[in-house]
Amino acid sequence: MTIRINDEYRVLINLYKREGLDLSLFEKRMAAVIINGSRILHLNTVEGVSIEGSEAEDGVTAEIKIEEGVKLPFPIHLCTGFLRNEGFQKVIFNINVGADAEVRFLSHCIFPYAKNFTHEAIARIKVGKNAIVTYDDTHVHGEGVRMISKSDVEVLDGGRYIGRFSLTKHRAKELKFETNVKLGNYSSAEISSKVKAVRDDNVEMKEVLSLEGSYSRGRIKSIVIASDEARVNVINEVYGLESTQRDM
Repeated sequence: MTIRINDEYRVLINLYKREGLDLSLFEKRMAAVIINGSRILHLNTVEGVSIEGSEAEDGVTAEIKIEEGVKLPFPIHLCTGFLRNEGFQKVIFNINVGADAEVRFLSHCIFPYAKNFTHEAIARIKVGKNAIVTYDDTHVHGEGVRMISKSDVEVLDGGRYIGRFSLTKHRAKELKFETNVKLGNYSSAEISSKVKAVRDDNVEMKEVLSLEGSYSRGRIKSIVIASDEARVNVINEVYGLESTQRDM
């Protein structure tokens, strides 16, 4: 399958329409970065949000900073696409959210034609004091995706992090998914994931909360449906001191 560079943006718009995804991503008023393969197709910032991207041979790194006290009425869109049949892509998001800020990230990974494709995603997220961050991650996969995802989240005192991952409408094929969250004093986190595994899919999930701060609290909720010959391994772990509160 051959796609001209000039057509990539239009193809992604059509895929979003087909999947019923949020089309506000393509509006100029939205903070967003749109990636296809190792190219940045679109990058837009708004007041209080800084996004800087760099391209490499096999992927993209994006540095995202939210200033202190910023409260956005709309989400920041992170679109990662790969519109070919096979290859490798590595995407790194370094996200720093300032104190007292409130922001939602809406992340979509779009690999509709993949037959022999590996996607490696790394997210490093720092939630400032008393800040609130929501990160929604939804995936559209073809038949042959090997996905390796690791997120490291640090929530400073009084902060709150909500992370949601969903891969239910399309095949998981091979998924290695890991989330690690460290919580400061009086901070909280809610981690949830939904995955459907069918046929010979292989899914490994590990989600860990470290309640390091006094009176920190957290919750992990994983819903995985496996059928046919699919293999699934789910590990949820919560660690904390005696003075912390935890809910799993």
